[in-house]
Amino acid sequence: GANPLELTIAGMADLKNLLSLARAPVLSVNIGSKTDWIEDLSGTAEFFFRGQGQPGLKFSSFEGGLTPRGIRLRPKGISSPLVFKGGALSFSPLGIFFSKFKISSYLSSLTLDGGIRGANINVSTRGSIDLKDIFLVLQSSFSPEPVRAPLKKVEEISGIAEGHARWAGSREEGIALLKEGEIRLREFSLKHQEMAAPLSSMDGAVLLSPEQVRIVGLRGMIGNSPVSFSGILSRSEGVKKTSGSRGNLFAFQLSSPSLDLGSFLSKKEGEDPLSLQKLSNWLSTWTLEGKVEAEQGRYRNLSFQDLKVEMKTVEKKLVFGPFQFKGLGGNLWGRGWIEPIEKGVKLEIAPRLSNMEAKAFLRALLQKPEDERIEITGRVHLDRVELGGEGDSFQKVKESLNGTLRLEVENGMIERWKILGRIFSILNVSQWFWGRLPDLKTKGLPYRQITANIQVRDGVASTEDFVVQSDAMRITLVGKIDLVRNQIDATIGVHPLVTVDMILSHLPVAGYILTGEDKAFLSYVYEVKGDLDDPKIEAVPIRGLRQNLWGIIQRLLETPLRPFQKLPNSKKK
Repeated sequence: GANPLELTIAGMADLKNLLSLARAPVLSVNIGSKTDWIEDLSGTAEFFFRGQGQPGLKFSSFEGGLTPRGIRLRPKGISSPLVFKGGALSFSPLGIFFSKFKISSYLSSLTLDGGIRGANINVSTRGSIDLKDIFLVLQSSFSPEPVRAPLKKVEEISGIAEGHARWAGSREEGIALLKEGEIRLREFSLKHQEMAAPLSSMDGAVLLSPEQVRIVGLRGMIGNSPVSFSGILSRSEGVKKTSGSRGNLFAFQLSSPSLDLGSFLSKKEGEDPLSLQKLSNWLSTWTLEGKVEAEQGRYRNLSFQDLKVEMKTVEKKLVFGPFQFKGLGGNLWGRGWIEPIEKGVKLEIAPRLSNMEAKAFLRALLQKPEDERIEITGRVHLDRVELGGEGDSFQKVKESLNGTLRLEVENGMIERWKILGRIFSILNVSQWFWGRLPDLKTKGLPYRQITANIQVRDGVASTEDFVVQSDAMRITLVGKIDLVRNQIDATIGVHPLVTVDMILSHLPVAGYILTGEDKAFLSYVYEVKGDLDDPKIEAVPIRGLRQNLWGIIQRLLETPLRPFQKLPNSKKK
């Protein structure tokens, strides 16, 4: 065979010339193609190379080293060059090794120690990085695919990260190579496709260990809300060693002087703001423990103060509670839970509500700036609320909604109620009323109290005791509203309070109930059916009413006005 070759070279090299040489057709094409990612290379380096092998530069063993003296390297697709000065790099068939090897670029400066053996990496880094800068490098062809892939969803990133980190493992692990370290963030901003709201102007520290990521004293903006945040995120690598089946733990505390929930929960174009299937998958894999506090804030057209929410995963259910806030002049508090099921989630809420302003409450609840159907002023109280549903979309949850609630509104004005307005105009043309009933478009009907017990079954709300009590009359509603299909099937009674001697002339058209004190309620009853926005309304003669329905209406008219039982929470306020 051919005589073995032993080659030793040492000295200073001009890297621009060396790159041209590597790409020259004289050398095996193998070396030239490995430099394709380099756009530009210049500077000098002290180097040595020792190799043994066959003629034709086929080395069976070799070792070498490089001490940069100001090398400028620009990978393809990157505008600012990487500058190497200080430290040393050595290589052999085992891999590439760094010793205090310094890389800088624009605002970034890193020192590397450690080595890369084949696909295995064990490198420590120390220094500070301009994240916008490094992002461009990591996105370029210079960077391996497992690192590039997760970055495709990052729309924007900037800020300075400084500290130290250790990268260990197989190259395929991508970002999971980052095993431990301490990184301080300054003016950190991030816009990511999976995040509802961007982060901006964030300062704080991230402490990494193989088991967990700790976020300490993070302050900045989420969307347009200033926040303080700290938390612990377990890493699945460390979790495999523990016995917990749903190992991923996320524990956090978030507080804000002014929290805009709209930016967290807002829809992106064409997507459900919170895909319930996505939420279900997330709840199945994470154990959550969190606390949110906000001095004030808003969600759509609802302003609130003193928001406090606690949440904790207990036996696969994410339990909320207690939660509470003040808003619209009153208080809301309660508990609830949500759990993942095969198709979406199952949830139950038990809120209580006291003394809220009715008009604003209805607007916030119905999410309409001004609902054409109904507008009421006064104070709302809700208690005995227990509502539950399940499904993989809000529509499905609505369709499966079951539960009960008790409603009470006091001392206000019915300014608009489309159905009632139509009934009043029918009555106003009759011989006795002569336009005495208020025109709800212009005047409104003052009332003292509205009460109802409401049952919900499969998205249909029904009541047998909805009563409006005002000085001049009572109004009753017995029936049901389909919340999903927007349909109504109800009997509405208008019962003006009149003197007994007025009754005699009205017996054919109306029923009546004596109240004593020389007064009586005259009863005019209407059947309301069809589309809630435009139902069919027909007068029903009292004789035509089913016996039990007339019995229910009679009971409602005989019930004396009773003051609302104040809820325990509102006594203190």
